[in-house]
Amino acid sequence: MQGKTHLVVGTAVTMAVLHPDNVPELIGGTAIAALGTLICDVDSDSSESNQKGSIAVGIGFIALLLLMLIEHKWNMGITDFLLNNSNIIRFIIGLVLFLVVCIFGKLHAHRTFMHSFLAGVILTGCLYIMFPTTIKYFIVAFISHLVLDVVNKKGEQLFYPLKIKVGLGLCSADGAFNKLLFGIGNIGLIVVYAVLIIRIVVKFVAS
Repeated sequence: MQGKTHLVVGTAVTMAVLHPDNVPELIGGTAIAALGTLICDVDSDSSESNQKGSIAVGIGFIALLLLMLIEHKWNMGITDFLLNNSNIIRFIIGLVLFLVVCIFGKLHAHRTFMHSFLAGVILTGCLYIMFPTTIKYFIVAFISHLVLDVVNKKGEQLFYPLKIKVGLGLCSADGAFNKLLFGIGNIGLIVVYAVLIIRIVVKFVAS
């Protein structure tokens, strides 16, 4: 599947499964979920996709930093959600480890290490060091990427370092099925966020 499809479908599924019930978690969870949907493709075998994947991950981290700056100025509770039980030292250590894993992944072929359960576990550990309370959003989003790519013609090395590739071979990454999923994902994303926002507003009014 294409990156944009992973982004909308994965984020919609993640937020529907975890249904955050407050604004800080909605915003912070969305940022982490988006990162989880895109991180696998830093190993893309096309230079254009590789560049886009790297840019997307970079934008994700910049967005997180901006959220923290916004929180510092307006105290919305986002930083409390992201950095719960963490600190700046843990954040730096986790970030460095996370980037090292991504660099390691970029040195491998597409749909190998970065599309494996092993990568998911290691990246989740790195994220736990940085943002302990957010890992459930990352895990669901990361798994959504693996599940979507299983239907592609080219399999994934889910059990890396074993060289067994898992795939159903039903469609190409940029074919008609990808376009259909992208459309469904956009509709799902709108519906999920509309429901979540309404729930948060109702909860706020009731309190």
